Amino acid sequence: MFDCTTQQRIGELLDNVGEIYWEVDSGYHITFSNSLLEKFFGPPAGKTCHEYMCGSDAVCPGCPISKVLAGSPRARSERMKVAID
Repeated sequence: MFDCTTQQRIGELLDNVGEIYWEVDSGYHITFSNSLLEKFFGPPAGKTCHEYMCGSDAVCPGCPISKVLAGSPRARSERMKVAID
C-alpha cells in the first residue's frame, strides 16, 4: 500500500483522467478511494468491497482481490453497478 500523500496524488491523477481508484486490504475492507468513486457510488465508510458494490456479505464470484491474495501478481476487473429504483 502507498503512504497517504502518494494515495492522494494517485487519486487526484486518476480523478483527472476519469478513472476510479481504490485500495482494499486483505480483509476486503476499502482503505482508500478517490473522489470519483465516491461521486458515483457514495462514501465507502469502512465497508468491504462486496458490501459496498454488491450489497453482499460474501466475496464476489471471480473476485480479482481473491486472485491477488492467492498469489497472482495483479488482477484487474471492470464491473457495472446498476441501481433500480
